[in-house]
Amino acid sequence: MTPAPLLLVEGLNDRHVVQHLLRAHGLLLDFDFRIKDTGGDNPLIVTLPVEIRATGLTPLGVIVDADVDLQARWGSLSYLLKKAGYAPPHSPDSRGLVLVQDDLPAIGVWVMPDNQLPGKLEDFVARLVPDQDPLLPMANQATRSIPKEVRRFSEPDLAKAVIHNWLAWQEEPGSRMGEGFTKKYLDPKAPTALVFVDWVRRLLAAGPTE
Repeated sequence: MTPAPLLLVEGLNDRHVVQHLLRAHGLLLDFDFRIKDTGGDNPLIVTLPVEIRATGLTPLGVIVDADVDLQARWGSLSYLLKKAGYAPPHSPDSRGLVLVQDDLPAIGVWVMPDNQLPGKLEDFVARLVPDQDPLLPMANQATRSIPKEVRRFSEPDLAKAVIHNWLAWQEEPGSRMGEGFTKKYLDPKAPTALVFVDWVRRLLAAGPTE
């Protein structure tokens, strides 16, 4: 049996956000695919060559944080893709990369938050907060105003602290990020969300036809 297309994500929060966003756009009904939580960025990178070999000719997607160095992240991914026989571009595609090559599964890469800037899942989610929402700027200011000597989070985790601070101020404090779509805190039709969903559609549609 041909395996269903697979999206690899770093962790549980990534899977939850992706599932809810794609559900909001009907992709969970339109396509049969899997989302796999790999347990972190390093495990995802390590398992990628294995997943490429295991997927047959069905599409494989990779969703990974850029973190503090987008080019370093892209370099790691490009190296693995080249070893697997692909010809990736020198830099990420702003629309999300989809590579289709003969005798290889179609492969897609999305580097959070937008394939162009350093950051992570939480930076992506922050872009889906409605523009008129007054609490995100307040959460950002409040979080940044914490003196560094008493902060208990590192600078690379600032975006994560901001978005969870913002979530704590909603009608139901403590909601998970993915629940922000069902509770109408997040806009699934925000520009960044639409580009991401289009990337997933293009990738899933690149599979072999019957």
